[in-house]
Parts: sequence; C-alpha cells; structure tokens
Amino acid sequence: MKNIIIKLIISLTIINCNINQNDEKKDKDLFNTLLVTSSIAKNPYMQIHNQLDTDTTVKVYSNDQCNDNTQSIAGLPSVYSFGTVRSNTRSTKINVPMVEANIQIRQPVQFYVQTNGGSCLFGGTAYIGTVAYPVGIIYNLEKFNSGFIVTQSLVSGFYSEP
Repeated sequence: MKNIIIKLIISLTIINCNINQNDEKKDKDLFNTLLVTSSIAKNPYMQIHNQLDTDTTVKVYSNDQCNDNTQSIAGLPSVYSFGTVRSNTRSTKINVPMVEANIQIRQPVQFYVQTNGGSCLFGGTAYIGTVAYPVGIIYNLEKFNSGFIVTQSLVSGFYSEP
C-alpha cells in the first residue's frame, strides 16, 4: 500500500509539472499575441446609433462639403452610406480603409454627417485603430430640444471584424 501511495504522489508531481509548463507556454503565447496585435494598425469601423424616434437616412462624408464626388483624402471613399437607420437602433458596421489609403497612425481624418439630405454636420475626428487609438467610431443621433445633435463615441480595444 505504501508503494502505491508513493507512486501516486510521484505521478501526480510529474503531471503537475507538465500542466504548469503548458500553462506557462499558453501565457507566453497570449502575451506575444497581445504584443503583436497591439502594434498592428487596423481599419476603424463606423456605426450609426439612431436614438431618435424616427427612421433616419444617414451618410458620412470624408469631405466638408458632403459631396459624393469630392475625395478629400486619396484612397478614402468620399461617402459612406448607411441607408435608412431605423429609430432607436444601430446600423451595421462599415470599415473605413484608412490603412489601404496609407494614412499614418497619428494623422487625424475628419468626418461629416448628413441626415435626410439636410445640413452637413461635423462628425468628429478619427484615427487608424490600434490599442492606443480608437478602433470604432459611433455617431449618436440624439434628441436635443425640438431637433437633434450628432455626437461621436470612440470605441477602444480589441474587436472582431464585422
């Protein structure tokens, strides 16, 4: 009986050492993954959060004239059309190809929002996404007095492609 207990203790010790080595390897792999993905530039996504009680047609422009044919930055589309965003819902996410347009990490890109074909409203500034910079831009259409305002929320951290 004593031999069986000693063998059992030795077996458990060997198994425990193997498990600890595997856990250390997994931790190192996770660290390397976080390190690499934090330095890779990602295209940010754009999304509309319609907090109004009415369906709203929304376009986001990369030019301050809200003109479909005016390209302010080479490589970026001039317009991102979200179509009609139903009341109190979020639109689908649209990726902005800032990496493909060779935009630098700290280069700000300004966007303008137009709803229902109306005025061209400043939507805010975006950057290429990394851990240090936003990877998502959400434009909130919020009630304000008798009308509405557009605010920008920035989403940071890791995200999966839509």
